[in-house]
Amino acid sequence: MRVPIYTLVLIVTCGIQGCSLTVSPLTLEEKLILQSADLDDSLVVWSNIDKVLIVEVDGNDLVPDQRPATVDAWISAINSLEARGYISNEGHKGGHYELTNAGKAAAETTRISSSE
Repeated sequence: MRVPIYTLVLIVTCGIQGCSLTVSPLTLEEKLILQSADLDDSLVVWSNIDKVLIVEVDGNDLVPDQRPATVDAWISAINSLEARGYISNEGHKGGHYELTNAGKAAAETTRISSSE
């Protein structure tokens, strides 16, 4: 009985808010995070201290500069990857994330499509 109710709630919510059921494509920042972390099954570590954002994989900072638009794009990428279920900080403290199986599959798909 719960499944039909949840389905109805989802349909009504989408209808009221006008949400789209399509998935937006990955941004460049999201692709870089996925591909970098997938190479060595690495952790993604990020911190934003004193207005300096660091998104680090294997000791390499992926953020090219600290302009506000750049910082916003990288923070959005982390939030989007977590919302999509591609990264998880379950079992980790603070800004430490690992790729989920879905994230590894997305990284593989991204790598294939970029090499074609």
